[in-house]
Amino acid sequence: MRCQTEPAAPSQVHAEAHNMTLLAKLLSTDLARISSACHGVRGLHDMRQLRTLAEHLDEIRQHAHAVAALTAEHERLPALDFVLHKLEHVRKSSQCLCALYLVDDLFSPVDEARQGNIRILDTVRTGEVLDHYACQCTHCGARYEVEENEYYRTWWAWRVSPTRPLARPAPSQAIAVHA
Repeated sequence: MRCQTEPAAPSQVHAEAHNMTLLAKLLSTDLARISSACHGVRGLHDMRQLRTLAEHLDEIRQHAHAVAALTAEHERLPALDFVLHKLEHVRKSSQCLCALYLVDDLFSPVDEARQGNIRILDTVRTGEVLDHYACQCTHCGARYEVEENEYYRTWWAWRVSPTRPLARPAPSQAIAVHA
């Protein structure tokens, strides 16, 4: 008897296995495994994989609350809060993932450019000091100004770039030059 469905493509099988691994780690009681999964979800931009994880959001959220209740305050995982927010965004919003840059200060524009999620259009300096990066999302075209800051770690403040209409050049007037 022949199988009625086509076998899954190798990349699809890999993606599904990766999702199940992330889900298993998120539902673990081992904080190191949960942290590893949070890092994986943070860097994940494949919408199909994210939607699959978002289908388990209620279960992940319930488990996160149970783990938080059993965990000492100093062991809390703020990265897990971001994962919940990201999966909620995927579940309920049609906005591009770049909208998450505005709510989390750990997105390095250099790292995001390296991953192909944004393009750094300009590095704006005031004298010798970096003022901000001018960036554009490679998925939706949204533009951002990103300020790099230091405290006990480096963090980034993302702002939607103000809309600047393109200035139209004035019609050139030929200057008569007499020899």
